[in-house]
Formats: sequence, C-alpha cells, structure tokens
Amino acid sequence: MGFGIAAILVCLQVSSAVYDLGSFQNGLQKTLFFSTDEFALANQFKSVRSSPEAIVVINPRHNHWVPCLTGNPVAMGYPGWLWSWGISYGEREKQIHDILFGGPNAETLISNLHVSYAAIQKGEKVGDHAINQDFFESRFKKVIDSNGWSVYSLSERTISPSTSVR
Repeated sequence: MGFGIAAILVCLQVSSAVYDLGSFQNGLQKTLFFSTDEFALANQFKSVRSSPEAIVVINPRHNHWVPCLTGNPVAMGYPGWLWSWGISYGEREKQIHDILFGGPNAETLISNLHVSYAAIQKGEKVGDHAINQDFFESRFKKVIDSNGWSVYSLSERTISPSTSVR
C-alpha cells in the first residue's frame, strides 16, 4: 500500500514538472526581472559613475536595477532582505525617506551616509508619498536622463550652496 501511494506521488510530481517545462516552451512564462531599458541604464550608469563602490540612494524596492545590474552598494536595499536577516532597519529607512522626500536634514544625511548618487524614476513613490524630484533637480547635477529615469550626482551641485538669490 505504501509503495502505491509513493508511486502516485512521484507521478504527480513528475507530471507537474513536465507541465512547467511545457509552459517555458510555449511562452507561458512571462516573468521579466529587468527590461532592456534597465540593462541600458545600468550600462550607462557604469560609464558615468565615479566608482563601483559609490553608494546610491534608491527607492528601497525589490529587484532594483542599481544593486542588481551595476553592483553598486545602495544606502538601503529592499526591507524584506534586511528583515529576513534580522537587521533592524527602522532608523535607516527614516533617513532614506528624509533624503528621497527632500527633508530639512536631507543634505546632512547625504553627507553622513556618504551617498554619491540618487537614481529616481519619474513619478516614483515610496508608499503613498511621491519622491521629491524637485529637491534633486534644483541642487544636484543630473548625469543620466533616460527612459523615465534620472540619476543625480550628489557630489556635483547645480548651484553653489553659498550662492544666495537676491
């Protein structure tokens, strides 16, 4: 009796694997991790970045092209990765939000965290709040503007901080 149940279970398992392989052949698998535009952005970023160790601030979401395709470290990655390793990320998450939303201490945090670049998609949100792209646009040099993405060099300002408007 035990052999018969085991044989049935093996047949079910093999048939599900065969079905899954058939879906690959028939084009039913539609998982796309990165678009061709994201591969192009990654290559473009690699050509303008100051170093492969330069820290980038991104919207901390899963499968972001910066850490996955360029290898550059990010100021904070996907919270699910951090949580699963037992890393307490609450304070860092608040810091990243302050930077992305252009909070009053954003420039201090950029300096303290040694962030060199910001990669922001047009209209991108963190939760329900839009990233403050005007904050980056008005202060930092845009080094990439392509396919709805902007990458800013946070070490290159568009206006000197000592310049006053009168």
